[in-house]
Amino acid sequence: MQKKGHPPETAVTVPIAGMATFDQYWVPAVEALHLQWVPLFRTGFPVGNEDVPFILDELKVLRASIARSGGEASEIVLPRIDRLIEELDAAGRDPDLDLYIG
Repeated sequence: MQKKGHPPETAVTVPIAGMATFDQYWVPAVEALHLQWVPLFRTGFPVGNEDVPFILDELKVLRASIARSGGEASEIVLPRIDRLIEELDAAGRDPDLDLYIG
């Protein structure tokens, strides 16, 4: 996330998952749930403020599914999803932020 017009070094990064973790824990749930936005995290994409509510909805569905499954996936993924939901929710209300996921 970066304020419009500010230099790149001022950007804030919210860690989501390394590729191996994403592939092992996120992808199976994403595919089972037929999500549309979360699979794009792999390649990365700019996020418009108008897209944030849809991404948040998918993250909440993903979170609920992983929480139900429990185990190692819950321990590894849920804290990251929770932080991402929190950060995206706040960022989506700030029209002066440029958002990028990936």
